[in-house]
Amino acid sequence: MKISGKHVLVVGGSSGIGAAVVRLTAAAGAVVTTASRRGEVSAISGAPRHLQLDISDEAQVGASLSGQPPFDHLVVSAGGQAGQIP
Repeated sequence: MKISGKHVLVVGGSSGIGAAVVRLTAAAGAVVTTASRRGEVSAISGAPRHLQLDISDEAQVGASLSGQPPFDHLVVSAGGQAGQIP
């Protein structure tokens, strides 16, 4: 699949598998945005844009994503302890 120039949102892109996905998709030419509960992590992961949000909070997700350009691809790599994500 060619992703050069595509907009990719990686939820949980601040560490682990998500951060690796960010680095690989950015290296392939994608425009990558990360989203996580952590603060600014884009310098660590290589993503030019970062949204700080808790995906278990539906209102926060809606507010954070409104006004964003449409994403061509979504990668969900967010982890959590049992009971954290409803």
